[in-house]
Amino acid sequence: MKLKKFNEYSIEQRVIAGIFFTALILLWLADDRNEFLSMANTMANIVLALVALYAINSWKKEHSAKKRAEVAIDFGELAFEVTSALARVTDTIAFGSDIPQRDENSFDDFTDLIFHKFNKETTLFNELLAKRFRFGQILGADCEQLIQDIKALISHVSVKAREYRRLAKRVHDREQMQKNKTSFHIASPEDDEMEAKHKERYERMTALEDELIYIDGYYMFDQIEMLRSRIDDFVKTHQL
Repeated sequence: MKLKKFNEYSIEQRVIAGIFFTALILLWLADDRNEFLSMANTMANIVLALVALYAINSWKKEHSAKKRAEVAIDFGELAFEVTSALARVTDTIAFGSDIPQRDENSFDDFTDLIFHKFNKETTLFNELLAKRFRFGQILGADCEQLIQDIKALISHVSVKAREYRRLAKRVHDREQMQKNKTSFHIASPEDDEMEAKHKERYERMTALEDELIYIDGYYMFDQIEMLRSRIDDFVKTHQL
């Protein structure tokens, strides 16, 4: 029969073995029965203290693991809600649904549509960003990285949409100026330069329509699905 190494035994087995051998040592050291009982009583108190300490540490570890599991679930639920909200925004960009009522001062339907949907989801986005320090402190660097990746997708849509809107405003102003010109207007070199810039803005706006839903070699939908898969795997690793 092959004997186990000491570290292969459970904590409980090691404690029982320790008590047994300690009792043998005390019996060997004691001069009489009373001295043995006194030494045994002292040793019993020490053992009880160690057992209590072990129980407290075990409870702390269990409590910590339970708390991490609960926070991981909270993070997973919120992260999935946020990615679903982002998917709704990008679906709107791709398919042009839920068009809001046009404002009389509006100059661009495309970005009106984006910011209409984006603003409806802002509360969810802000909730995740507000809780990122709590999630990161309890769940660690992997959670922080997931939040950073979600934030990067949100920022990508916001930044590209704002750039598009700035260009759209300039294009709109240029078109209004062209409408207000009289038939007696004489073309000048400045007009040619302005027309060239106008064309560049149009080309950039066309490129931005794709960039809004395409990032790092993947469509936004695929980016969101990959992120959700990582979130799901992360939460599972923190379950009890």
